[in-house]
Amino acid sequence: MEEEEEETVLVEKKIDTGSVDADQVLNEGQGYLRQIRADNEVIRNDFVSAGLESIESSMTKIFAYVEEKPGKAQRVRKLLRYYLPTLTKLTGFYAKLEKQGIEGENITQS
Repeated sequence: MEEEEEETVLVEKKIDTGSVDADQVLNEGQGYLRQIRADNEVIRNDFVSAGLESIESSMTKIFAYVEEKPGKAQRVRKLLRYYLPTLTKLTGFYAKLEKQGIEGENITQS
């Protein structure tokens, strides 16, 4: 008897906070989270993966706060303009290395 893998399907709701700025921030943030999640699926390092899951959880809470209080959207701009793009570049690079099966002392210690 074959075991079936369970696949999680994420359904994203349409974002409509009533604020164009907040909607833009939330949509952009969700895009970064999708990319981080996809990269994390490839990453086999448990330590790195757990860290990314923690970041994703924190980001989800921040975005929920912005959804509740759209006027706070401007406060997360630096996060969207610097930190999340930098993080997705790093996770993308790490996932690419994982896919290629490249291992070395620097990678395994990261």
